[in-house]
Amino acid sequence: MKHRSAREPLPRRRRGVTHTVEVGGAAVSMTTNQFADGRLAEVIATWGKEGSTTRGLMDAFSTMLSLALQYGVPAEVVVAKLRNMRFEPLGSTDDPDLPEVTSVVDWVARRIALDHLSEEDIEDAPVGQLVILDDVRRNTA
Repeated sequence: MKHRSAREPLPRRRRGVTHTVEVGGAAVSMTTNQFADGRLAEVIATWGKEGSTTRGLMDAFSTMLSLALQYGVPAEVVVAKLRNMRFEPLGSTDDPDLPEVTSVVDWVARRIALDHLSEEDIEDAPVGQLVILDDVRRNTA
């Protein structure tokens, strides 16, 4: 099998941001790292106890999300696809920027949008995904 695109290597020294949040009572932590030019390059999210199914699934999700970004999938496309996914735990958070979410994955997507996307990035997102812009404007006003 041949790859049509190349994986962009991460810099050895990365600029990152870490957030911790409770979503519906579940503790979640997410660190995002950037390429040298500021684009999102890596997402490391944890949820659940070591060895648990939820933690393992979140580790796998983080790995696949990071690989997608490193192979050139734009962050705004990732956000558009993950935003509003609905499953437990959901509801109230202790993140003042995102007080209500529909799942842990929804929080990850919205947090990425707030931290890493400009209004222009979001406006260039696929047709039908512009609702993200409303979140960004509402939560940064």
